Amino acid sequence: MALLAVQCKTKEKPQNADPVNEQSWVWLFDGSSTDHLRDTKTDHFPEHGWVVADHVLTVLGGTEDQPGGHDIVSKQLYSNFELELEAKLTEGANSGIKYIVTDSFPGNEGSFLGLEYQLLDNERHPDAFEGKDGNHKMGALYDMIPPPEDISINPPGEWNKIRILVDGNRVHVVVRDDYWHTYEYLQYDLEGNLVVPRRNFTDDSASQFPELALDSGRNLMVIDMIAQSGQEHRYVLWKLDGATGETIVDEKELVVGIPPVMDVSPEFILRALPGSEEFYLCWNDGGESLWIWYMVIDSSGNVIVDWQAAYDYSDEDPEDLRDLDGVVDDEGNLYIVYSQGETEPVLARFPTFGWFDHTYLGIDEESTSTVLLPVITASCNPVMGSVQFTVTGFTPSVLEVFDIAGRMVALVPVSGGSGFWDGTDVSGDRLPSGVYHISSGETSVVVTLLYD
Repeated sequence: MALLAVQCKTKEKPQNADPVNEQSWVWLFDGSSTDHLRDTKTDHFPEHGWVVADHVLTVLGGTEDQPGGHDIVSKQLYSNFELELEAKLTEGANSGIKYIVTDSFPGNEGSFLGLEYQLLDNERHPDAFEGKDGNHKMGALYDMIPPPEDISINPPGEWNKIRILVDGNRVHVVVRDDYWHTYEYLQYDLEGNLVVPRRNFTDDSASQFPELALDSGRNLMVIDMIAQSGQEHRYVLWKLDGATGETIVDEKELVVGIPPVMDVSPEFILRALPGSEEFYLCWNDGGESLWIWYMVIDSSGNVIVDWQAAYDYSDEDPEDLRDLDGVVDDEGNLYIVYSQGETEPVLARFPTFGWFDHTYLGIDEESTSTVLLPVITASCNPVMGSVQFTVTGFTPSVLEVFDIAGRMVALVPVSGGSGFWDGTDVSGDRLPSGVYHISSGETSVVVTLLYD
């Protein structure tokens, strides 16, 4: 495991700083003073494990004689903020910058849980090959969101400039009244203080699971299906002011069911198109016609593309359609997943994928083919002599072998979906017993190598 030095520094403080600007910025580290920082275990900066030299703050790795530097945290609490720093990694380093942390989460008191900006040597540390879609790599929101594909990362030994912006310190809560089945709204800040008291903002009976979204002004959009007495079900929009909770748009009708041609149901999703005020509204109907519908609206509920059919199963085999979900890519295309239900010959549900081509605002063909995820499997583990690796779902030409320190120590050629490794390094020498990561891209398997 690589527990090596990670360095952070700030810009040197300007000689003639603007007084107004000086008051709006806090120098957590100004090149010499650590007065704004403390150990997570005490109320002062650690006495060991950290070094201040040449305007650089360095955390030291652990040794046999002394443990590494403890985690540090700012003494002051912040909600909305902008954090700027530069960080330099050593080879094989693994660290991170946590923000919006709490040390009082129930069951994890003292753990300082929070969101983490990952600092990692992607080429040498095995954690880069864990997680999903690269969400353990340098620049990721750790274990949640991978870094942008076009991110520029300097290698170990060089400085990387990092900027973290936290914009939005409110938590919006929408609850349904158990008796009247109307919606009520309340708002908290990140410290758990009630900012907007509970208030009812609807008049009609609503379903249990509304779709929520924020527009570019951070106002809350609430869309749900409601039923007025003697009328068809309909989707409506409320929009609430993000600061005060006051109603901006009140129960604006988006679409009304027209059985048997088209109907609405509680099975619907709202997904934002990137860089715009437009949103997909997609649903499957609540009747027996087995259709999936969609429309495009703006953040105020104005129709951009009126409702139309996406998929028609009315003359096909499934008995129902359920479990609708979806995601929008950077180009504005909507990808959906849903299930087709059957009772004959056996009770079963079949995942189905489809997508909406935003360029033409049309529908591409759906796909029900089996999706093979990339997998590497080992014929034995632990490995006493040699081992065969089988790859499925992708076609690499070679597998890389990394030791626990993140060093690439061997290459395994792959042909016909399999490769053999005899436990030796690139020079043909037998590697020591230990744990090794065998990987290609973001897919890996871990094996333990033992002597015969």
